[in-house]
This record gives sequence, C-alpha cells and structure tokens, in this order.
Amino acid sequence: VKSWSVVAALQEAGLELVGTSVKKSTKEDKERIKELMGQDAHMIEDMTPREMYKMLKDARADIMLSGGRSQFIALKASMPWLDINQERHHAYMGYVGMVKLVEEIDKALYNPVWAQVRKPAPWEKSGDNWQSRAMAQAEAEAAALAADPVKAEEVRRAKKICNCKSVELGVIEDAILANHLSTVEGVRDATNASGGCGACAVRIEEILEQMVSVSHAIAAE
Repeated sequence: VKSWSVVAALQEAGLELVGTSVKKSTKEDKERIKELMGQDAHMIEDMTPREMYKMLKDARADIMLSGGRSQFIALKASMPWLDINQERHHAYMGYVGMVKLVEEIDKALYNPVWAQVRKPAPWEKSGDNWQSRAMAQAEAEAAALAADPVKAEEVRRAKKICNCKSVELGVIEDAILANHLSTVEGVRDATNASGGCGACAVRIEEILEQMVSVSHAIAAE
C-alpha cells in the first residue's frame, strides 16, 4: 500500500516521518513499516478527521501526504498537502520518481500561499477564530472523555470497524465473546463485518488476537 511504499524514499531524502496510516495495511505491511521506522513507529490505525486536524495544528507534521479524501483537513489546518494517490499527475516510481517526489514536497512546503493563509483575517481577533474554537472544542471533548470512563468506553465500542457493512467494534467484541469466535470468517458470519471489500479483515484479526491475549491473562490470574 502507498502508506509504507514511500516511507523508505522519504527517509532516504532526509525527511522525518511522524506517523503513517496503516488502516488498510496487512500484517506484512506493518512489519515492513517497523523495519523502516523502528519498533516505536507511530502507526495510525483509524484517525478521525478532528484528530487528524489537531495533529496538524499541533505542528507535529509540516506536510501531509495522502489521497484526495484527506486534503481538505490539511487545507483547513493551513498545512501543505501532497497527493500520493494513484490519480496524481506525477509518477513517483524508481530513482527519477523519488527525485520528483522531493521536488513536489519542496514546492508544496515553500509555496508562498501558506504565509498568507496563516495570517488572521482583518476582522478576526487574536485567538478568536474558527480554528481556535475548533481546537478548544476538541480539547474539551477529550477532557470530558478522560473524566468519564463510561462514556469513553461507549465511544471506543462505537468505533466503526467495517465501513462497508457499518459494523462497530462493540458488536464484533460481543459476537466474539458470545460465540467463542476465533476466525475472521466466524466474525463475518456472526456480524457481516468484512463482508464487503474485506479491507477490515486485518483489523478484525487484531481484535481477535487482543481478546485472546486478554482472556489468557485473566485465566492466568
């Protein structure tokens, strides 16, 4: 997948990677990422648009490379963005492609438009604009969840694992426990998760492994 396929090229060019998406990555893909970025690599499993926005605004990244679906999050954060999806206009394959990729990153980072869009509008007061209000709201919601374990658990269980069939994490966990499931096929039969494109199968495997580990730990106690 494109998330790790450009990692080596970016590192070779001297860029520091703060994280990479592994939403559709297989176990083999994740192992490759760990080999390239180290065992402590920040692998983003499923980040919400608001979480992605906050990461960019907190200046933990200078540029985002992604497909077109994420570009507006970067633009709202007044952050450079570069398209690395298959619909792009430039080829990034091989040595020549790596040079082209670095050229495009350079142009995106040092485009003079960013100095303009980061300036407050004439009618805005310092610290009082839609961006600061969005950040404050996100921080307030995070603090509220941290103070309410019950609500935090509800939010965790409500996370969508299978977008095709709209199956949440809690539904999958309940099915695994109730039916003593141990395979992706069993989860699919019980919940219909991974019954569409199948991209979430890797995530379901990880859920199964986590629940088996937890049950073993409880049994050992």
